[in-house]
Amino acid sequence: MTDAAPAKDLFQVVEIEVNRHCNRRCSYCPQSYAWFRKPEELMDEDLFDCIIEELGVMDFAGRLSFHTYNEPLLHPRLDALVARARPLVPNAWFVLYTNGDFLGEDRYRTLLDGGIDHFLVTRHSGRPLPTRPFQEQQLAGDFMISNRGGLMGPADAGSLACHGPNEMLMIHQNGAVVLCHEDAAAQRVMGWAGRQSLRDIWFSEEFCRLRRLLMEGKRHAAGGQCATCDNRLHPLPDTAI
Repeated sequence: MTDAAPAKDLFQVVEIEVNRHCNRRCSYCPQSYAWFRKPEELMDEDLFDCIIEELGVMDFAGRLSFHTYNEPLLHPRLDALVARARPLVPNAWFVLYTNGDFLGEDRYRTLLDGGIDHFLVTRHSGRPLPTRPFQEQQLAGDFMISNRGGLMGPADAGSLACHGPNEMLMIHQNGAVVLCHEDAAAQRVMGWAGRQSLRDIWFSEEFCRLRRLLMEGKRHAAGGQCATCDNRLHPLPDTAI
């Protein structure tokens, strides 16, 4: 598919894994496995800039976040990355997902001034942060836990449709674009940011084939981790953002 592809068919959400590390080892997250944890790795800033510039050319106006299974506040230059990206994608909605352990008042203000529109804080410890504007908190029991595409245990959602991969573009720290946010182990790499255009990756034959099967509820036909995934967050369109 070329640049003539209609913009309405593009992703509504982009999640960029700016670093790999997390300070927590939650039992329902791949970070709890030793094989998953690696020494701190940061996304190359040239790659980050390349992704942001491409989104700017697209006039991307959806949600932009800086995580997959990492804690973005551990990135020592996150504030600078946010401030650099903000003017290039002025219509995007910048949402920072974080466990909040490092979200002190100074960091909150710096990130807010740099361009973050909303902070979504998942307080795994159960201890809420001080109430702040533009900040939403979720405590244990407020969010739905999945088996991470079968990684955290066997299960499946049968024939329930999944629209996540039709709305979300997930980019790992090394540039791998994976099928969905449940693909923590990068079993289904759809392409490589920085080497291919995001548009070409998104409209690739294999990506389109898998999305079509998942929207039809054919998880087993899609294969891979989809066959054992019990994620139920995206059964209808427009649920990802």
